[in-house]
Amino acid sequence: MTTADIKCKGSFWLIYEIPWVIAYFVIYNESDQVCGDTMRKYAQFAQWSFLAQFLLIFVSIPINYRVIRRSEIDGGSRLKPLVNVLGVLFFLLLIATWVYACVALAKRDDCPHDSLVKLVWATVLTPASLVLCCCSCCALIYSTGFNVFKRDRSIGGHFGEARYSGNKDVMSQLNRMQKNLESQLRASNQKPQRLDSKV
Repeated sequence: MTTADIKCKGSFWLIYEIPWVIAYFVIYNESDQVCGDTMRKYAQFAQWSFLAQFLLIFVSIPINYRVIRRSEIDGGSRLKPLVNVLGVLFFLLLIATWVYACVALAKRDDCPHDSLVKLVWATVLTPASLVLCCCSCCALIYSTGFNVFKRDRSIGGHFGEARYSGNKDVMSQLNRMQKNLESQLRASNQKPQRLDSKV
């Protein structure tokens, strides 16, 4: 992992978490007394869970930087296990929040507060759509690469061999020209010199 990877992933997750933190803190305060037990408890859990996820990402970014810098200098860092623990905690909270949101949606009839129900729907559908989008992109890249590989194999030989087959033709023509020159030199009683001996 490089520092660019950390910037990219850290920025993505921070931007992903901020709207959820704000939305759950605002909407929970409005719906605290209105909704049933399951939805209310989920909203309370979600606001603190998203805040904890945000803080875990915020704390792990500088620690990741330090780990990478130390590994570049002396090949390792004692903070690496801490980075792994923070990552596991983050994804456990993310999955637990998503599963709890699915359970809360099953009891959405107890909550007349429409904004909270829509927020829980968004909490369930957003990660699912992101995963679906990533899987579709990976499948598209894989199938495109596989088609290129199949096309090269059908033209002949190993992957990419058909593209560079023109180089073999040039080499064979150069060899023929060298042999012709050598034979002409022999015919004129001069000592033959190989072209590649000068190189």
